[in-house]
Amino acid sequence: MAHAAMAGRCPQFDHFVNVVLDEKLKQLLRTANFADALQWSSTFESVANSDEARLELGEMLLAVGASPEDAETWLDQAMALYALACDLGPSAHRRVGALHGLALSADLETHRRASLHQKERDDLRRLEVAALADLPTAWRGKVYRRTEVADTAHKREEDEAKERTR
Repeated sequence: MAHAAMAGRCPQFDHFVNVVLDEKLKQLLRTANFADALQWSSTFESVANSDEARLELGEMLLAVGASPEDAETWLDQAMALYALACDLGPSAHRRVGALHGLALSADLETHRRASLHQKERDDLRRLEVAALADLPTAWRGKVYRRTEVADTAHKREEDEAKERTR
């Protein structure tokens, strides 16, 4: 989703997240996949810097896994982040809305291929584990393997003789 993701990016928002936010809050938002200006500007119903926004943001912080003490500490940072997202949101929405169908099709194809590659990697990882179980526990030389395959004693002797002449 390179085209849509890049159209929705806001450098000021990213800078605020990376520089101003507490490290623990930043990690919590990234884990919850909630560190994008478009998400912040369109998730909450209340107006930025209002008492309703303060309540919503407090609930959101608790919902993403913050402790009540941490949520109270981070509430001012979340309020500032929400105000910034509300300011930057309309221009980001315009950029995403202006994407052409070809760019969106390319994004979808890239996303489809990435999921197929991930599925293939998962299958290969499963097969690697199964292949490890088939490996011998001790190394055996060629002579041992050739004589082990022989059905009769006569065939075994012939194989050993051929091996010696080599």
